[in-house]
Amino acid sequence: MSILETSSTPAPEIPAGIGPAIGPVDTPLRRFTRDFFSSRIATCGFIALVLVIIAALFAPVLSPQNPYDLAKLDVMDSRLAPGKVSEDGTLTFILGTDEQGRDMLSAILYGVRISMLVGVVSTLIALAIGLLLGLFAGYAGGRTETECITQKHQALLQDEQGKCGNHQNSATGGTRECSRFETEPDNEW
Repeated sequence: MSILETSSTPAPEIPAGIGPAIGPVDTPLRRFTRDFFSSRIATCGFIALVLVIIAALFAPVLSPQNPYDLAKLDVMDSRLAPGKVSEDGTLTFILGTDEQGRDMLSAILYGVRISMLVGVVSTLIALAIGLLLGLFAGYAGGRTETECITQKHQALLQDEQGKCGNHQNSATGGTRECSRFETEPDNEW
């Protein structure tokens, strides 16, 4: 029989469960997502974060009043209790008003936008500084790497220890050292 001729015997059948997997591949992202959402606390926190982000993005639509539009503010509506109606009867202030007649719910929604912007910008600045220092230290290597990375790490640890310090024990008058993760004394001491 030559190599080009085919055999008359059928190919053996592959048993079930042997061979390439047909289902989805278990990637690190899928494992992380599965593990993350298996925790009820993490899931609730994620939902709360998404709701805050949506409220911040849609603040002009959700808020009954623009707290920065001075033409729409009425001083007669200042310091109203929650649930009160404005002087002209057009708005109901769910969370009340402040001294200048601004709706507190609107001020909170617009304030979340500013807070999120500050958080994102400061994170991007820290990322850029850390990235540049890390790239420079990795490229230069040697003593430069030690100075850039190790010295900064030690400075951060010393700053943490400086925040902790000794705490006075109010019950017995003694002192104790706190752990490096603790910055305030326990109420139990």
